[in-house]
Amino acid sequence: MSAPVLLLDGASLWFRSFFGVPTSITAPDGRPVNAVRGFLDTVATLVGAHRPDRLVVCRDLDWRVARVPSYKAHRVAAAGPDGDVEQVPDELTAQVPMILDLLAAFGIATAGAAGFEADDVLGTLAAAERRDPVIVVSGDLDAQTSGRLDDVIAGRLDIGVDELVFDMGGLEFIDSSGLRSLVLARGDGDRRVVLRSPSASVVRLLDITGLLDVFTIEH
Repeated sequence: MSAPVLLLDGASLWFRSFFGVPTSITAPDGRPVNAVRGFLDTVATLVGAHRPDRLVVCRDLDWRVARVPSYKAHRVAAAGPDGDVEQVPDELTAQVPMILDLLAAFGIATAGAAGFEADDVLGTLAAAERRDPVIVVSGDLDAQTSGRLDDVIAGRLDIGVDELVFDMGGLEFIDSSGLRSLVLARGDGDRRVVLRSPSASVVRLLDITGLLDVFTIEH
């Protein structure tokens, strides 16, 4: 099998890194760099595990400011389904330019499109790939992201595959829409769908919904 294309949801990863790495991690001048450290460690782990031929970090550009102009760009994260706006900590905002500078220094490509979210870019790049396997790393599989996953699956099926492997290691949340996408990926049941490294909570959800035996689970 050829080396994969690795597509990362940048904002999801550095947001998770900010809250997962202690704020005591600072630069010599005292600036917090916990998100920088966690993000780079995550990228290094993913590259080591998957050995991609191509790597792209997908990011949001200006969609939040365009949609909610009354908010400052450094404060707005995302509007939830109930209309609430999630606030980005100032300590994280200050680290994002450092992360982007380091990605540029390492020669790692970034991709974004004005007016679109990172997961739109992820879905577009994944669905357009026709040569190599695609690995998409994001934090959630829900109503907002499952449609893009459906597009990715359709793109892989167009080139004729009888097995789909989903790396679930970084997945923190999955809802009924996400489960539906995984079930539909099986087609009429003649396609093998592998769920690799699912969390205990995801396995529990599959068990509760009677879907645990539908997929091949690899730990």
